[in-house]
Formats: sequence, C-alpha cells, structure tokens
Amino acid sequence: MHLQKIIKFYNYLFSYNKKALTVYGQQKRLISMALTTAFLKRGYIMLTMQNGDIWIGQIIKRISPQEFAFRVDEQNRINLIKVKDVCRVDFP
Repeated sequence: MHLQKIIKFYNYLFSYNKKALTVYGQQKRLISMALTTAFLKRGYIMLTMQNGDIWIGQIIKRISPQEFAFRVDEQNRINLIKVKDVCRVDFP
C-alpha cells in the first residue's frame, strides 16, 4: 500500500518512463552534485537510499558538503541525508 502511494506520487511529479528507470546506483560525486543542484533549484527530487527506501521531497539546507537537510513531503518531516547513504537521485 505504501509503495503504491509512492509510485502514484512519483507518477504525478515525474515523467514516468519505464525505459529510463534503473536500479543502478550512482557515484558519490554525482550524488553530491545532484543534491547541490536540487538545493539551488529548490525542486522536487526522488531519493533512493542504500536500504531501499524511496523518498520524494526537497533539499532545504546544505549542512556540509556531505550532509543535507531533506524535507519529505508525504510525512512533513525533515531528515538529515548523508551522501554515503544515498543510492541514487532522480529529477522530474
């Protein structure tokens, strides 16, 4: 049920293209650049964490080069995100 809600929210925010989806992780420097870009643009992103969690929200603050504050929209809470814990970052 929870996964279906995330997929529905993803389809609403992101252009859903099955050919573009991947399960491969990204390099840490690319993740760091993507998180910085998301912070500067204040746009929505989808984070896939190393443990398999999927979060959709916004980067609201850069704490250090390796740590960011991330607001998860469906839960209305703020999480501390470390680059080493992120598997990949997807933009709309």
